[in-house]
Amino acid sequence: MAENPSANRSQLKDKGKGLHTWICKYDRDWYDKVTPKAQLGKERAGTVDWAKRDEECLGLAKEAVEIILKGEGKPTRVTPSNIRKTLGFGSWFHNKKLIRTQQYLEKIKEEIDDFRVRKIKWAINEMVRNEYTLTPYKVQLYAGFGGSNREVRKLILKILYNPDNHI
Repeated sequence: MAENPSANRSQLKDKGKGLHTWICKYDRDWYDKVTPKAQLGKERAGTVDWAKRDEECLGLAKEAVEIILKGEGKPTRVTPSNIRKTLGFGSWFHNKKLIRTQQYLEKIKEEIDDFRVRKIKWAINEMVRNEYTLTPYKVQLYAGFGGSNREVRKLILKILYNPDNHI
């Protein structure tokens, strides 16, 4: 300890492993008196104002939804995880203490059929813009659904051939 006055307990232990073990085994009280006490850690961060954080996260979630819906290229489904990814946040964003944000995420979550319709309409618009031939099969492939999904094929036929669903 005289050779290393600023060393803490673990550093002293590394310097004299066998000695440290012997002293701890045979005279633990003396060891506790003469070796440096553990220094206090860093001061804890203040408590979180969850109402304020909830309000901030709600605003960010609304902005992320707009970004997802207005995004270029193939549409992305509006889901809580995609909103979180858009914002670049970790899993803390799904904290239950963010009450209004969680309610918004649950309300805004896009159902799979609604997303499929939006994606099909996007594919049709892109194909018309690029002057591609429109067939249900080609629309299905362009939208990225593969060629064997019959549910999607029915949706495409409804959208293509129903005058009420024009884009």
